[in-house]
Amino acid sequence: MEITEIPIQPGNRLVGMRIRNSQIREQTGANIIGAWIDGELQLPPDPDAVIRSNTVLLVSGAHDELEAFGEFTQPYPYRTFRRHERIIIAGQGEVGQAARGVIAQEGLDVTTIDIEDHDGVDIVGDADSDENLQAADIGAAGAIIVGLPDDSASLLTTVLARSLNSNIEILARVSDINATRKARSAGADYVLPVPRVSAWMVVSELHDEDILAPASQIRLLRVPADPLAGSTLAESDIYERAGCRVIAVEDDSGLTSTVDPQRRFTGEERIVLVGSDEAVQQFRKQFDVSPIEPEA
Repeated sequence: MEITEIPIQPGNRLVGMRIRNSQIREQTGANIIGAWIDGELQLPPDPDAVIRSNTVLLVSGAHDELEAFGEFTQPYPYRTFRRHERIIIAGQGEVGQAARGVIAQEGLDVTTIDIEDHDGVDIVGDADSDENLQAADIGAAGAIIVGLPDDSASLLTTVLARSLNSNIEILARVSDINATRKARSAGADYVLPVPRVSAWMVVSELHDEDILAPASQIRLLRVPADPLAGSTLAESDIYERAGCRVIAVEDDSGLTSTVDPQRRFTGEERIVLVGSDEAVQQFRKQFDVSPIEPEA
C-alpha cells in the first residue's frame, strides 16, 4: 500500500470535476484520501470539492493502482513541463536551494538571483528588477523558479519574467493562498502555495520525473480488526469517532484496497487506516488497539 501526492496540472481531465464524480476508485482502484485545496490540507476531502489546476490530491492504493490512476488522469492534450538546459532561480531560500542542488547534479546551466551574497548566488540584487533579470539572460532561459519570501515581489518577478520572455516556463511558490490566482494571472505556469510541498515538487518538475512523493502530514496505521468483530465498517463509525479512514483490508486471501462499507468483520482481518497524527492517536484511544509491527 502506497500513498502519494499528485498535483493536477492544467488540461487534466479532472479539472472542474467534483471529487465525488471523479470515478477514480471505480476506474483505477485507487482512493482519494485527502487533497491540498487552496493551500489547505483537507483530510478527508469534501466530496463536493471541485478539483482545479494546482489542486494536489493525496491518493492511496497498490503500485499498479497508482499507475492506473496516472494513466487515467492524463491531461488532454497531455502537458508536461519541458526539460530545460538553462534555468534561473529567483531567491536562494528553501525552494531555491533544493532546486539548485538537483539542477547542479544534472549538469544544467543555472543562474541564481538573491538579495544577499551567499554561496551559489550569481547576481546579488532584487529578482523583481528588469536589470537583474536581463543580466541573468532571461531571454535565453527556458524556465525560472520564483521562490521569494515576499509574495508581492514574487508576483512582480513573474510579470517581468513573462514580459521579457513570452515562452519561458514559470514555476512559482507563494506563501499566502490568496496569492495563488494572482500568480497565475501574472503569468505563472505552475503555482503552489505550500512551501514544504512545493520544494520537492519544483525539483521533480525540473528533474523530468513523475511527481510522486510521500505525503508529509498523514500517517498509515495497520491494526488487527478484532475491535470490529461482528460489525460492518459502516457501523463502526471509525471516521466519526476518530477522523481516520480505512483504505485497505487484509485477510487470508491478501490485501485489497476495495473496501466494502457493508463487509462484516470476523475479527481475524487486518485493516489499514490513514489519518493525521491526532486522528491516529484518537483511533488507538477509542478502539484500544495497538499497531501491527512490520515483519523483519
